[in-house]
Amino acid sequence: GGRKLFPTIGLLLEIVFAHLPFTLSAIVNYHNMHPLLWLVETAPLFLGITFGILSGWQDKLTEVAAGLDQKVQEGLKDLNVANQHLQQDLELMHQGEITLDHERREWKAIFDSLSDLVFVVDSEKTILQCNHAVIRKFNLPFANIIGKPVDDLLGCSIAPGESEAEIASLGG
Repeated sequence: GGRKLFPTIGLLLEIVFAHLPFTLSAIVNYHNMHPLLWLVETAPLFLGITFGILSGWQDKLTEVAAGLDQKVQEGLKDLNVANQHLQQDLELMHQGEITLDHERREWKAIFDSLSDLVFVVDSEKTILQCNHAVIRKFNLPFANIIGKPVDDLLGCSIAPGESEAEIASLGG
């Protein structure tokens, strides 16, 4: 209501000062002679429509922002839960590694304490592992034994798939 009051009063004053009759045709003719009046009188209408649309967009943007914020919060909760599960899994893995390391050391201690010569070889009879008895018997460093063919080290051929062999040159 107040938006159209001032342009209407201004129009009426213009008509009075121009000594025009108060008829619709006089008002239209006066507007045609002064086109700026159309702009002044319709500006509040267009501004009202524009601000109404912008207000609707602002409300929609506020609603979308709230929805996004809620989704981010839910995502953060899910991420925190997943992070807690990962932490638990990492702790279990760490405990498993400690246990495995302990068992590996026990196995190595037992393996190295055997007085018999023990080799671990692959399908090509390449030495992958040996115990301390082998190192003492051949008086070679570990690095000079690993990766060598077992037949070359022993000076005789061991049948494939054989898990035990007597070697006369080594005393049995």
